[in-house]
Amino acid sequence: MKLTADKSLNDKAAHEFHIADSSIAAVAEMFKKTMTEQKYKLERGSDIEGVYGLGNAVMLMFLGAFAKRFEFSFSVKEQEGKVVLTLSKNKSASMMGGVIGMRKMGNEYDRLVELIKTSVK
Repeated sequence: MKLTADKSLNDKAAHEFHIADSSIAAVAEMFKKTMTEQKYKLERGSDIEGVYGLGNAVMLMFLGAFAKRFEFSFSVKEQEGKVVLTLSKNKSASMMGGVIGMRKMGNEYDRLVELIKTSVK
């Protein structure tokens, strides 16, 4: 598994990781392991496309920025002979926390992007 390229999309709303010398199943397993080690749970979808979440959505409604809640959509697919992992922010979770919640989401997103880069190498 070798990271050949990574790039931010849509003004940092999503990030693509292009991975060579691997399979969809291997990249999906690496991503699943990375997310579960960070205490994220697969809330919707499958190992190759879905949403991972951390925290409680109900608490977010009541506590706003004081609640810890993050959601990230992802997909793993083949493109031009490489496996592409795409990670996207789900802004609805951070918007309920206002400006502070959006900043927290941005920081968590940046942290996950760096973590995935190190997990692939």
